Amino acid sequence: MHGALTLEVYEKNTSARRSHARMGFAEESRRVDRECDEIMLKLIRPAPERQSRA
Repeated sequence: MHGALTLEVYEKNTSARRSHARMGFAEESRRVDRECDEIMLKLIRPAPERQSRA
């Protein structure tokens, strides 16, 4: 089983944000990318629930 996945995407990149949302990612935090002076969103997709073996 794998753990949670995280990624960063520019706030203004709405098409990428929609795509990631469809894959189960949600916003965790925001920061300013000082090099580009743009807002970056940190997105997270939780690890899948482990199914117990019967």
